[in-house]
Amino acid sequence: MALYLFTIAVCVDFFGLHVLSYGFWYDMKSKAILGVSLSATWWWLAFLIISFVCLLLSLVCLYGYRGPGRRTLQVGSIVLIVIDCLGFIALILSLPGMPMYDGG
Repeated sequence: MALYLFTIAVCVDFFGLHVLSYGFWYDMKSKAILGVSLSATWWWLAFLIISFVCLLLSLVCLYGYRGPGRRTLQVGSIVLIVIDCLGFIALILSLPGMPMYDGG
């Protein structure tokens, strides 16, 4: 189960990067769901949260497991949690009024 959750987290990060880098969300920028605009910030935050939850669940599933691949999955999950946290920090710093805001 931990391997499946880890795989889902990696795929969500990969898909999120490609969705945002290929401009898929430009057409959705003017739309809103339940009063929330669909800007890149919300998309990226959703991808980060889904990936983070899957990684935490992966670590929880690994807690009692003592078989082969345990260490690899633990290290991979921890590395991706660090990457997600850095992505969240970059997201916060790129909001209006913050140092990395590009004015767009």
